[in-house]
Amino acid sequence: MTTQEKPFDIQTYIAMALRRKWYIIIPLVLCVMGSAVYYKRQPKIYRAITLIRVQPQRIPTEYVRPTVTESVTGQLSTLKQEILSRTRLEQVIQEFDLYADLRRVAPLERIVDIMRKSIEIKVEGGTAQSTFSISFEGREPRTVMLVTNKLAFLFIEENVRGREKQAEKTSEFLSKELSDMEDKLRKREVEIRAFKERHMGQLPEQLDANLRILERMQEQLKTTSENIRAAEDRTVLLRVR
Repeated sequence: MTTQEKPFDIQTYIAMALRRKWYIIIPLVLCVMGSAVYYKRQPKIYRAITLIRVQPQRIPTEYVRPTVTESVTGQLSTLKQEILSRTRLEQVIQEFDLYADLRRVAPLERIVDIMRKSIEIKVEGGTAQSTFSISFEGREPRTVMLVTNKLAFLFIEENVRGREKQAEKTSEFLSKELSDMEDKLRKREVEIRAFKERHMGQLPEQLDANLRILERMQEQLKTTSENIRAAEDRTVLLRVR
């Protein structure tokens, strides 16, 4: 003898849920209230991000062969060591009064490490790109924004300082090259002047001038010969008389 299965009746389940509604509502309300209390008590963490584009310095290759081919990742590594140093971060902490409660109980070196971990710097779009981002996280949104802007300013300032040093080195190099070229030019001029003095009248550029002088001398010779013949004729006539 087989038992016939009853057809699914949603009304039956609805009626069952209504009879036991407090078993559902009370746990749900408690969960919502607990989640709200947990959310209120949890400290809120804010993050600010700024994007910086690096414009590589270009020197015309026809004047100076470029010697610096460092990628954005390499430049970033150099800048990070300077900006994230203890001295720089201590200045930022003091300027914006960061981690005020923690500074009363912890050494400054530990606070610097905590701040360093809150800073993220990465190249955007891969290592071949020239854009990187700086982000900082903390509990006060305005302070987080100001600190992020400060870090970006320090990166730009350090990059400009590095470019100025590179420009000074390039200027010194060009000045030295110019001085060497002037010395070589003066020596070459002395050599050319001495060569012309030793070969006066034998140089190719003096050919036209020599030909003109020769023509004038031939004309003078012709005139002198005619004058001599005329003088000789007058002498003969005087003798005949």
